[in-house]
Amino acid sequence: IWEFERADVILVIGSNTTETHPVIGNYFKHLATYNGTKLMVVDPRAIELTEYAEIWLRQKSGTDVAWINGLMNVIINEGLYNKEFVENRTENFDEFRKVVSKYTPGKVEKITGIPEEKLIAAARMYGKADRGSIVFAMGITQHTTGTDNVLSLANLAMLCGMYW
Repeated sequence: IWEFERADVILVIGSNTTETHPVIGNYFKHLATYNGTKLMVVDPRAIELTEYAEIWLRQKSGTDVAWINGLMNVIINEGLYNKEFVENRTENFDEFRKVVSKYTPGKVEKITGIPEEKLIAAARMYGKADRGSIVFAMGITQHTTGTDNVLSLANLAMLCGMYW
C-alpha cells in the first residue's frame, strides 16, 4: 500500500474501504490529512471516507459508466488527457472520443444526479494529477454493468496516462 503515498489523487469507488479494508482505509485518511493527497470518493452512501474527501460524487446506483464517460468527456474537452500516452499506447481514440462526447455534464447530471459543477471539478482534479490511483471493490464489480464499469475505469486511467 505504500505506493498510494506517491499519488496526487486517489479515486475511491464502490468501496467502503474503512469498513472492508480498515488498514488501507485508515492509510487513505492519513494521506488526505497529512500528505496532501487529494481524495475523491464516488458512492451513493455517505461512507467514512467522504469526510476526508475533497470531492464526493453521490451517483444514482447503476450509473457509473455515465459519470465516468462524462468525466472523460470533460478531461478531453479541456485538454487534460495525456496526449503522448493516448497516441502511443491506445487505439481508436477518435471513436472513443465520439462515444464519450455524448456525455456532457448536463446529460450526466440528468442520468446520475451528480451536479455538473461537481463532475467538472472532479474531472479537473483527476485530469491535472501527475499520479492518480483508482481504487474499487465489489460495489462496482458485483453489478449487472460490472464489466463495463471496470472497463470504463481502465479507459480513464489510460486517458490520463496513469500507469506508474
